[in-house]
Amino acid sequence: MPGIPKESIIPPGGHHFIEKIDGQPDVRIEGANYREVAAALLRHRLANKVPPGDPLSEVYGFVCGQWPHFCDDVGPVPAPRSTSQGHISGDILHWMNQLWKRQAGAPRSLVQDPKARRRAEVCAQCPKNVEWTAGGCGSCISTAQQVGYVYRAGRTTGIDQNLLGCSIVRQDNRTAVWSDNLPDMTEAQKAALPDHCWRKKDV
Repeated sequence: MPGIPKESIIPPGGHHFIEKIDGQPDVRIEGANYREVAAALLRHRLANKVPPGDPLSEVYGFVCGQWPHFCDDVGPVPAPRSTSQGHISGDILHWMNQLWKRQAGAPRSLVQDPKARRRAEVCAQCPKNVEWTAGGCGSCISTAQQVGYVYRAGRTTGIDQNLLGCSIVRQDNRTAVWSDNLPDMTEAQKAALPDHCWRKKDV
């Protein structure tokens, strides 16, 4: 990241971002502050079935690229790795991107409430259900949470406070329990899942 914009300075034309997609007209995304611009950018991408990316970092990069004197310099930040060796927040954002891509060409497929609840009850009692929002990449966490909320259309199982992240599959359990079109697991992940896991029996 080249820098972080100073919140006290409003760029020319207000807080905004120009979304450029090949073959489409540029779209101006606006908001009252940088986080609102990032949230609006995320909503725009999801509505148009575009991979969510990392909206907040991209907004920062856009502003600092245009007006570097509006920004505070920061040291290089390593990108989160999208493998089981990386911090779980980066892995879950990668998983969420894969989940969204799977429904890009078809209507989003969600299971019925009773099935989501049964899955949630399994996850809530599983030792592989771990906290994933502590530490790691802040913008990854924020983006993944927003994408998950939009994907499941705000639906809740009633025990969402007990649904965290799967340390084996590296998925957001709060979102996974609703999906009827989940990203594929590796053979190693399947083998490592507990026998009672619903993903072993009900993918």
